[in-house]
Amino acid sequence: MVYARSLVMIVLALMCASTAYAAATTAWYYSGDTFNVGSTVFSVEGTDHERVLLGVGSTLYVINLGECKEQGLSKYCYVQSAYPGDKDHIKYAAGEQYYGYQISVEELAPKLTIKRIMSKNSPRLGESVDVEVTVENTGEYSVNYFLYNESVPEGILVDGSSARTFLHTQKTLAVGDTDRFTYRLQATDYVSANLQPRITYQYGTAKYNMTVPAISFVVDTPYRIDRHITSSLSMGERGTYSLNLTNKDPDLPLIARLVIRFSDGIRPTDSSSGFIIHNASVGIINVTLQPGKNSTYTLNFTTSLGGALRIPINATITSGDTTFNKYYEDTATVKSDKINPVIRVSTGRTTFKPGEQITASGILQNANAKTTFQEISGSLEGKGLFDPKTFSHDSFGPGRNLTEAEVQFITPPVMNATSFIITLRGKYSTPTGDIIAFETNKSLRVEPIKEYVVLTRTVTPKNATPGGNITVTVNAKNVYNEYLTFSAHETYDPSLVRSSGITFAEVSLERDKSEDLYIYQLTVPENYTANINLTTVILVKDEVVPARYSSVIPVSGAPPVPTEAAVANTTQDGNSNQSSNRTTEDGADTPATADKKNLGFFASIWDFLKGIFS
Repeated sequence: MVYARSLVMIVLALMCASTAYAAATTAWYYSGDTFNVGSTVFSVEGTDHERVLLGVGSTLYVINLGECKEQGLSKYCYVQSAYPGDKDHIKYAAGEQYYGYQISVEELAPKLTIKRIMSKNSPRLGESVDVEVTVENTGEYSVNYFLYNESVPEGILVDGSSARTFLHTQKTLAVGDTDRFTYRLQATDYVSANLQPRITYQYGTAKYNMTVPAISFVVDTPYRIDRHITSSLSMGERGTYSLNLTNKDPDLPLIARLVIRFSDGIRPTDSSSGFIIHNASVGIINVTLQPGKNSTYTLNFTTSLGGALRIPINATITSGDTTFNKYYEDTATVKSDKINPVIRVSTGRTTFKPGEQITASGILQNANAKTTFQEISGSLEGKGLFDPKTFSHDSFGPGRNLTEAEVQFITPPVMNATSFIITLRGKYSTPTGDIIAFETNKSLRVEPIKEYVVLTRTVTPKNATPGGNITVTVNAKNVYNEYLTFSAHETYDPSLVRSSGITFAEVSLERDKSEDLYIYQLTVPENYTANINLTTVILVKDEVVPARYSSVIPVSGAPPVPTEAAVANTTQDGNSNQSSNRTTEDGADTPATADKKNLGFFASIWDFLKGIFS
């Protein structure tokens, strides 16, 4: 039969203000188990009911049932063994029945009881307090050294000394002995402290520290100021601020001057007697109170702003030869009674492609339960997006939303990612007549136009002649990083006559591949005196804003072509104009009627293209 291990019990017995401090661990163990107490490793091996083998570190003890072994400052006891029928301390495994052992491990230490009695916890300034301490050894072991160390803060003297420390030592304290001593504290200033001495004692060579409960020591001021403010208000609602001043000194009069400043948003209206208001923002109290008397002052106010509104107080109070300069601060919490401006965008997004149609709305919210605002006016502005739109209302009641300045616009084509700011701003009047301004902003980001294709336009001959013909070949190369589908549409002066070819195509190109989009011939009228402007409009699938590629073809007798519009590359058989993929933003030329081939996907956007270029 195998026996279980016991619960370990460690006892550190200290007495603190008549209450012993003990640390213990108790458990049942089975033979072969190990456990720790602090840093010491214990092991249990069962032999029979009568004895147990207890390993303590590298030392092995044979302990009989009901007996103990002492080693140094520790005591190990075999308390009891499990018995047949003891279901809580018998376990079964693999058909075997295992009985348990109960063992206690106790740290040997004195048990001290310490009592502290103060003659007065709240003395007057200059008054002395006696502290009586009783230390009793209520344990089973003698103390061979004891130290009581009491340190006090500034404003308290110990036995008349400025050192502010009381030390008491005792060489021995036998079992049952009592040590009594007294020291005196004197208040030299108004202080509030918790006094808690440090206690050190020794048993043999072992040293122990002991903590005792703190005792309050308060030298209170001869006055008391109680303040109260209406805790929760709505804007424009009336609140109350009250202040009670008490002279607690039984002998001396109290002279007080209190200056109370009201922050923006708080407006004093009327007050009780003795509360003087200056410039609608400062309240002053000048008072002399006789011993034991008090006085209450009340101020009514209204609020015109929301949030936490501060009420700082500077107090100068004199009692006898002592003057106190104190600062207090109170806060009036005013509900956010204001108009809340909100900008909403129809898509809910903040990043857009060029050419997207957007609806922006300026919304004013009045979530207040009581407040009605007057004379609301403002504007919704979006520089670079739309012209400002203004609005105004005579009044705006509680719990309402006003949707103002709803505008629709199309995001502009940009060559680099660009942010645009929409601003909703305005002002309104509160019930107290204050004018409040509001403003909120929303940033919209427009992505740049992507470079998809490089366009090459070849014109033969390179110079046109009135009454003659020119042949135009338009070639596109896919420079995007993936397969690309797009449409191309040619525009030119409608007085030019297309005699052959087409001017519209839908194309799909692999990356880095090129293809002629179309070839067409134009006849120049006899009386034509202007240079010819040719523009190819490219619209990539899933994009909204087309890219435009333009070039100018010189005509005999017309003004010289500007340098930036001159032919880029001239071939032997004509005029090869390679686009720089520059997009113009000043509108398209009037398109010629385009022949449609392979419309497919682009049939659905043909009307859109006509709308852009008409």
